[in-house]
Amino acid sequence: METATAHISRRCRPFIASAAVASSLLLAGQAPNASGSETAGAAFSQTRSVAHRHSVRPGYGWPVKPFNRQHPVRAYLDDPRNGHGDAKSFHFGVDISAPNGSPVYAVAAGEVFVTRGRKAVAVRGATSTFGYWHVKPAVRNHQIVGLHQLLGYIVDEGGGAHVHFAERGGTHNEYLNPLRPGALGPYVDRTPPTVLSIEFLRNGREVDANALSGRIDIVAEVVDTTPLTVPAPWSHLPVTAAQIRWGITNVLAPRTVIDADHMLPGKAYDSIFAPGTVQNWVGKPGHYRYYLARGFRASRLPAGTRRLRIQATDTRGNRSLASVSIARTGE
Repeated sequence: METATAHISRRCRPFIASAAVASSLLLAGQAPNASGSETAGAAFSQTRSVAHRHSVRPGYGWPVKPFNRQHPVRAYLDDPRNGHGDAKSFHFGVDISAPNGSPVYAVAAGEVFVTRGRKAVAVRGATSTFGYWHVKPAVRNHQIVGLHQLLGYIVDEGGGAHVHFAERGGTHNEYLNPLRPGALGPYVDRTPPTVLSIEFLRNGREVDANALSGRIDIVAEVVDTTPLTVPAPWSHLPVTAAQIRWGITNVLAPRTVIDADHMLPGKAYDSIFAPGTVQNWVGKPGHYRYYLARGFRASRLPAGTRRLRIQATDTRGNRSLASVSIARTGE
């Protein structure tokens, strides 16, 4: 278990170089502001812990060889996507890194559906439909394929060498998280998420955590780290935590901000991600800024100091618990 102290940032930072850099900033008790220099502020503490859960047998293997070995995943379900004009959406699968031209295989048997005009193949099985994007098909529409049968070859459509892999199913036929226990595997993750900053904002301007008044927005920047290093130029980029919860001791019971076992609805984007959120680009790691609360009434806080706590967890139970002191004006 690792305990660190950091500071509330002035605004979102221009980049996150890597998990190692994030950890070193936390351990030093410093956070860079928008200009890249260090800034002092109300400190928050953070404990990061690795879970010791028994492994769960995977439901299916990897779509690239070797099928029974973990591969680097460079993007997670529900990562922000906001780089195409004004379009905002959640990533609806995971991006598995593999060289251009790599064969892609079916993780389960079923009927093939080739998307006309796009390099994508879907295979509908008995209980789930699996999608494979950025793949030049080697199969025909409505063809029946078996487990590990060749579907096509990875092509770079401008996003780098990877296969976007998605699973759809469940009671509501929604996109599910392939990295959840009992799905894609083998998959081992011992890298806890990190809370990078906590901000208290009124009309977009930061206010003192120990002098809160009126209505405020509470924003946290939270990232996770990929358990395997992703090949360049997509190395050391942030990904989303699977779950974020927060509460205020003796004031507000813990509540969930996100729970990424399935794809979040697109209409919820602006209520989940705060301004300053950007997706990853080559050489420009993204910022994942979450609204913990919008228009929170500081008058709800009783006299004295209270602790606001944030818990960020990944799909394997690794977690970070951050805590900051807050108080309303006049106390």
